[in-house]
Amino acid sequence: MNSIVLITTIFPASEKYLDDFFLSLENQIEKKFDVLVINDGVDNIIFYFKKYSSLNLIEFKSHQSPAKNREFGIKKAKELKYKKLLWGDSDDFFPNNRISEIIKLLTIH
Repeated sequence: MNSIVLITTIFPASEKYLDDFFLSLENQIEKKFDVLVINDGVDNIIFYFKKYSSLNLIEFKSHQSPAKNREFGIKKAKELKYKKLLWGDSDDFFPNNRISEIIKLLTIH
């Protein structure tokens, strides 16, 4: 487990974007982060966990409203004692410096 986590929620309508999403995370310059996946109804999540095995993907299931699923993800991240929490929408993809740049911003005093 790392001290940094990126939280995302996935749901059936976002599934068509998951390859781009996970690939962009796999290509990050910063490699020391976990991905907390709040799964709201994607049945074949194991396919993505196997395909993107270089990522430390952690799944929790939650079938609530989008806002409640996000709240659930934040609570889980806090329970797991992560030091830095980042957010990423599962229908997005990111430049390879997204995690490193956010970490820099979070460490500015």
